Amino acid sequence: MNDDRLTIVPLADLTATELQHLQSRPLSGPSLLPELLALWRDCFRWQGIGLRCGQMLLVGFIKRSLLGRHFYSLPFGMYGGLDRETDPALFADWIASQRFAEVRIIQPDSASIHFGTLVARELRAHLIDLTAPPDYSDNTARNIRKAASSGFEVRLLDATARTAALDMLARHEKRTGEIRRLPVSAYDHLLANLRSEPPGIIAGGLYQGEQLVALQIFFVSSLDAFYFDGFALPEALQSGGNFYLLDSMISHFRTAGLQRLNLGASPPGDAGLLRFKSGFGAAEFVYREYSAVSGLKHFADRLRGRA
Repeated sequence: MNDDRLTIVPLADLTATELQHLQSRPLSGPSLLPELLALWRDCFRWQGIGLRCGQMLLVGFIKRSLLGRHFYSLPFGMYGGLDRETDPALFADWIASQRFAEVRIIQPDSASIHFGTLVARELRAHLIDLTAPPDYSDNTARNIRKAASSGFEVRLLDATARTAALDMLARHEKRTGEIRRLPVSAYDHLLANLRSEPPGIIAGGLYQGEQLVALQIFFVSSLDAFYFDGFALPEALQSGGNFYLLDSMISHFRTAGLQRLNLGASPPGDAGLLRFKSGFGAAEFVYREYSAVSGLKHFADRLRGRA
């Protein structure tokens, strides 16, 4: 491919039509919301670009580190990649010519594609078909009934819940020792941009009286919802509140006319998480990450125990 066939533009210069098309993509649409593209730019200072070739478009972010430049179709495991009808070879030469320290492109397609010299790795998520009737396990239905009888109330959150949500996140991290994958400033950005209807960032909150005890954050397009993160206090977990909250959000998305709810990546060794997802009738979905890592980056990862 000749480089003059490829145009590199800042994300801010993408047309309204291009942005609308990105957000209408099956499965990857929720990851390409304007609020999320702004998050990676404003909170992480990553350079967002669009690679145009004719009618084809690949969105990417370039991160700089001591090891060099890193290219992600979208960071933190978000779906990106190319349209199904796009020939990935048109972009492979440009990626190879840039000598990135790391390349990661997550393509939400079940069929393998040839992406130049990038190495494919299978990943797994679980999807709920929102066009079909609910198919819950006995344990899931029992926990929903338990929470419903405990006096919990589910509310769609808006920006006024930011303080309570961030306080609950801090309490959750202190109690469990977990560190979330995004900094607090990123959660603040997400909570400041909440909407009640798609498309956009939608969060459901579980209340006990006026106390927020559980929270679930979703990225939502006109067709798909993507479960991004959630956390809960003990009083919610002990009464099945996380089941009740997710069931309520599933009902909200069905009413809104969405087709799928993606419950996110499913590590094969986490039996409890897999049981929770399958209990809501979620089916396994295989997709792929295409990656390349420089020798220096691989050596640094081995030193940090990540290889």
